[in-house]
Amino acid sequence: MKKIFYIYPLFFALFPIFSLSSNNTIYVDLASIARSLVFSIVLTVLLFALFLLITRRLYKASLATVLSQILFFSYGHLYIFFEQRAPAVFRHRYAILAFIVLFVVCLGLILRSRRESRSLIQYLFWASLLLAIVSAYPTIQKSIQAGIARKEKAQALFETQQQTNQLVKPDIYLIILDSYTRQDVLQNSYQFDNSEFIQSLEAQGFYVGKCSVSNYPSTRYSIDSLMESNYIQDLFPNGEMNPFSSSLTITNLRAMGYSVFSFENRSKGHFDLGEDRLLSRQNPLNNSGKTLAGLNEFESELLMTTAFRVFMDMPQLLPFVDLSRAEYEEHYQQVLYTLDELPNLVNVSSPKFVFVHILAPHEPYILTPEGGYLYTSKEDPKGYLDGIRYINERILAITQALISNSATPPVIIIQGDHGSALPGNTPEMRHSILNAYYVNDSARQLLYPTISPVNSIRVIFDAYFNAELPLLEDRSFYSWGTSQLNDDFLVPNQCVP
Repeated sequence: MKKIFYIYPLFFALFPIFSLSSNNTIYVDLASIARSLVFSIVLTVLLFALFLLITRRLYKASLATVLSQILFFSYGHLYIFFEQRAPAVFRHRYAILAFIVLFVVCLGLILRSRRESRSLIQYLFWASLLLAIVSAYPTIQKSIQAGIARKEKAQALFETQQQTNQLVKPDIYLIILDSYTRQDVLQNSYQFDNSEFIQSLEAQGFYVGKCSVSNYPSTRYSIDSLMESNYIQDLFPNGEMNPFSSSLTITNLRAMGYSVFSFENRSKGHFDLGEDRLLSRQNPLNNSGKTLAGLNEFESELLMTTAFRVFMDMPQLLPFVDLSRAEYEEHYQQVLYTLDELPNLVNVSSPKFVFVHILAPHEPYILTPEGGYLYTSKEDPKGYLDGIRYINERILAITQALISNSATPPVIIIQGDHGSALPGNTPEMRHSILNAYYVNDSARQLLYPTISPVNSIRVIFDAYFNAELPLLEDRSFYSWGTSQLNDDFLVPNQCVP
């Protein structure tokens, strides 16, 4: 038999990664899964080499490798399935024992087999190849479409830089504070008085939308609508959204000569800006946008679907390596790095657009009011409020530095992408957000208390670049799926300015 058929374990190595990514194409790109693919391939090669060393037979080594792959990558999925249906009786100790017994029995049968089935190997080769292709297709197709979209000037308002070379081009800082809710919600629902922070922003010259709401309850939809300056169901009725690199915001800012900057974090895979420079705490000079420190969201989710879930759920089994804590501490370090480095960008040549997505006060709640690390349950409002206390202090210092040290007065937008996810919140609470603007007088005249993110960039482009984009009706849709983005899911804004 041709030895090429024995490489089928490599195709099995690709399947679980591409399968998970293709079921989450809205949130995942190829860069987010690259390390997972490398890990799976390397693990497969090592296992194959080990079994080949033991058995001295390609046939047995390949079967033993695939057996290990199937059990390893299916453990988390099966655990979730049975735990949801029988949580009182289904525990890791039983699942682990069952998997060990199954592995030993099947491995024994493989090692004791005397016949080599050529048809079985050929079947596994073609079946695994087909699985790899089918599972990879949605992810690869999305990446190809993203590359095409980057080359096209989609809906460009300014076709050439010469059209705007007489305009003042301020640096634009878009700061997303994930899950940061509105002042009245903090006061009424959590008995937290945030008025001092709001007043401090206003003293610096910010306009704060006292009744602002998000257009959607989820991060990806909210920020996509913000960057496109439109409702996603109107732009993408089939649900296949473009990468941010071809959004109205990025396309037109690049046409005017802007550079694009962003910061790494564990959800970086959500937002492909095609940035000129991605600032990473582990590699400050990295500008590829392809290297992330720590676990990103896809990698965390992947681990939870594999046998690694045992150690994620029971960190006591690895007393010196707490995977969950390591993930949270990396998250903590990324938040601090972003807050530390953001004011330094004022010294980078202009004009520039800086996209800053800070995963705080969003859970996991890992910030003390003084900026220390302390993990708090996602059910506990104290962790959420402690994060707000710390973020407030840092943001005020950052905005003051950006305003004071910029040669041209910058544009600064500070927004929550949605409200908190604490237990008991209502659709109205979920859509209530902090929304503050540091802009010139022309833009300030266009602002109003109930403004939502879909109109934020429209205001900036109109006031600064004479784009003549009409403001849209501010609407909020309480839905996580494009099939439900209709008037049946509208959430009225009952806030009174």
